[in-house]
Amino acid sequence: MAQTKREDDAAPVRRWRLWIVVGGVAVLALVAAVWCWSTPGVRCRVTFLTTPDGVRIAPYGINEAGQVIGSGEVAGGERRIFLWDPEHGAQDLGSFDAPKRVVPLVVNDVGQIAGAVWDANSVCQAFLRDPDGAEHLLGRLGGGESQVYALNNRGQVAGCSKASGGNSRAALWTVSAGGTDLGPLGGDQSMACSINDLGQIAGFAQAF
Repeated sequence: MAQTKREDDAAPVRRWRLWIVVGGVAVLALVAAVWCWSTPGVRCRVTFLTTPDGVRIAPYGINEAGQVIGSGEVAGGERRIFLWDPEHGAQDLGSFDAPKRVVPLVVNDVGQIAGAVWDANSVCQAFLRDPDGAEHLLGRLGGGESQVYALNNRGQVAGCSKASGGNSRAALWTVSAGGTDLGPLGGDQSMACSINDLGQIAGFAQAF
């Protein structure tokens, strides 16, 4: 009788343990189901950027609106700027007064485009193009060449300027203030590689 009494007392304990295990499994299953439902799967869609004439676009930059800036070579070897967006497709923006070569590097969220142009004498300088089509050559500090590497949403352009036979120096351009030589920054040459909307610039200085 004593053995039967002990077994009867242990039965509720076993049932509670079983319910705890079952409840724990159910909670884990629910958490897993919610996590799987809320975590989107990886989906990729490839878009080939071509013009109606079949010109292939070499992309250089993209903004938060999905606008892609690039260039493509048309008949006769002329290289032209193209802006692609999901709504309008590829738009031919021209060739910036028909220079020898155009490299549009970046497009900001406002739709401004910055890059570099080479003229017929193979002299390179920075440019900025507004969404309304207004084009601005930003000048060549020191009379040499200028290169563009970054553009923020305030229209500030960062890059470098190189005088003829000299070293590169970090530079900042705006349409209103023109170019500013940021100096060698403790090195023999410097370069401004990125700029945020606060106007802070990241880059490097190099000593030889």
